[in-house]
Amino acid sequence: MGACSGSADANGQSIPAHNPGEQSNAAAIERLRRQGIEITQAELDRTLELTLRQKQGEYVLLLERPLSRKVDERAREDLAEELERQDGPEYDRIFKGLGLTAEASDRLKLHVFKIARAALEAEAATHQLLRARNDYDKTVRSWLSADDYARYRQMEAGRPALREFEKLDAFYRRQVDKNVGLEYQPIMVSLIQEAGTYTESPTCYRPYDGLPGITIGTEAVLQKLERERTDLTEGLGNLREQACQSGLPEEYQQLLTDYFEEAIQKKSELILSLRQEPGREPAAGLAHDNEDVATE
Repeated sequence: MGACSGSADANGQSIPAHNPGEQSNAAAIERLRRQGIEITQAELDRTLELTLRQKQGEYVLLLERPLSRKVDERAREDLAEELERQDGPEYDRIFKGLGLTAEASDRLKLHVFKIARAALEAEAATHQLLRARNDYDKTVRSWLSADDYARYRQMEAGRPALREFEKLDAFYRRQVDKNVGLEYQPIMVSLIQEAGTYTESPTCYRPYDGLPGITIGTEAVLQKLERERTDLTEGLGNLREQACQSGLPEEYQQLLTDYFEEAIQKKSELILSLRQEPGREPAAGLAHDNEDVATE
C-alpha cells in the first residue's frame, strides 16, 4: 500500500501508521472500501489508539477495535450470503412441497437467513467473551503464586453466596432492626454456598461466570421458574440440615428458613400470575410448579 505502513489488527488487517496531513489514511480507507469494508477516519483513529494502548499493556477485546469489528462483520456477511446460496434452493423445494406459495416461501427464507445472521453474531460475541475470559485467567495465573491464585478463585466462587447473604442480612434488618452477628456471617455464607441456595439466576458478566442464558416465551419462562422453585425448595431442605449440624443458633436457622421460604413464595406467585395471563392456554407437561427472562 506504499505509504500505508504499520502494525496489524487482531484479524490480520494492516493498520496504517497515523500520519495527520498525509494521504496514507485516505488511501487505507479506500483500500478497505474496495475489500467491502466501510470505515471512517474516526473509526480508523480509534483503531490506532486502541492498538497503541494495547502495546502499553491495556487489554483490548477481540472486536473492540473498529477495524477488527468491521473485518469480522464483512466475514460474517460473506458467510451468510454463502449460506443463502447453498440453502435457498433446498428451502424452495421444502416449502413448495408443503404447499406454500412462492411469496410465502420467500418470506420464510428471509426469516431463516436473518436467523443465520443472528446466530453468526451470537457466535462472534461468545468467541470474544470466551477469549477475554481465557486471557484474563492466563494473566491472573501469571501474576499470582499458585496459593494466591487458588485463594483468588475461591473468592470468586464465593461471591454469589456472599451476595445472597447480603440480601439475607438486609431481610433480617427489616425484621428485627439489627444485623447478623459478625461471628456467624462466615458460617452462613459457607452454608449458602454448600447448599447452592440462590434466589436469583446466576450472573454471566464476571470472569468465571457461565455464559449468558436467555429464556423466550411464556411457557419456557414458566418451566424455568418451576425448575428454579424446585431447586430452591430442595436447596432449603439441604440448608436446614447443614445449618443444624453446624451448630448455628436457632434464631439464625429460622432466619434462613424464613428468608428462603419467602423467596419460594414469591416465585410461586409469579408462576401463578403467568399461568393466569388472559388468553393463555394451559400447556401439557407443566404439572409441576417450578436465565434472563422475556415473556411474549
